[in-house]
Amino acid sequence: MFRKLAKILEYKDNVMVKDDNEFCCVFSSVRDDDDNFRRSSWSSVKESVKSSIGSFEGYFEKQINEKAKEDNWQIVEIWDNSKKRFEVGDKVKIAENAEEMCESVKFGVITAKIMAGNIYEIKEVVGSNYEIRGWFFPHSALEPVFEEEITVAEVEKIVAEKLGYDVKIK
Repeated sequence: MFRKLAKILEYKDNVMVKDDNEFCCVFSSVRDDDDNFRRSSWSSVKESVKSSIGSFEGYFEKQINEKAKEDNWQIVEIWDNSKKRFEVGDKVKIAENAEEMCESVKFGVITAKIMAGNIYEIKEVVGSNYEIRGWFFPHSALEPVFEEEITVAEVEKIVAEKLGYDVKIK
C-alpha cells in the first residue's frame, strides 16, 4: 500500500483511504519531519477527515503496509487542492465561526473563540494548517483579508481630525 500511496502522491495532493470499519483517513503529499506523508485524523465523517488533512504526522512505510493489510484499506478518493492556499506572511482574519471549524479537527477551539474576528499574520504552514501566534488553524477557519485602498482625501480628513487642523497632502 505504501508504494501505491507514494506513487499517487507524486502527482496528486490527497488520497483518502477507508478501512473495514468505514473509517477514513487522508494522506497528503506534504511530508513531516521524518519524511512521511502527513495525514488527517481517522473518522467515519468524510468532512471531518478533510478538514484535518495534514494535522497529524505520517506513518512509516512499515506501519502503512501493516495497518493497510490488517484493516483492509481501500483507496476511495484522490484529488488535488483546487483552492489557493494561504502563504507565510499573508494576513488573514480568523472567521467568526472558527470555533466550529476548529472543533471539527479537535484543536484550537478556545483560542479560535478568543481570536475570532481579528486579523493576524501567518507564521508557518504545516500540512493544511496555519500557525498564527503559536496556535494552529485549519484553512476553513481563516478568511482572506482585503486591504481597502484609502484616498488622499480620506487620509487628509483622518490627519486633520487627529491634529485639529486641516492638512493638504501634495
